[in-house]
Amino acid sequence: MAAVLSQGSPVRFELADASTWADPWPMYRSLRDHDPVHHVVPQDKPDHDYYVLSRHADIWAAARDHETFSSALGLTVNYGEL
Repeated sequence: MAAVLSQGSPVRFELADASTWADPWPMYRSLRDHDPVHHVVPQDKPDHDYYVLSRHADIWAAARDHETFSSALGLTVNYGEL
């Protein structure tokens, strides 16, 4: 998968890149510091967009608020490269 940027975001979110899996910490740090609610729109499936939360407090709040946040459509992203 090519790098995905949120509109106006300086963060490169490269989930399927081998170098990311080897050392994901710089990407996580960049997400937390610059784009803590990162909107991902896959180029090949723009209707399968999702959000990546990277700050503990945001993740905790979303996990406790099932009325607003849902994973009913699934939790797995299948890019074919993973």
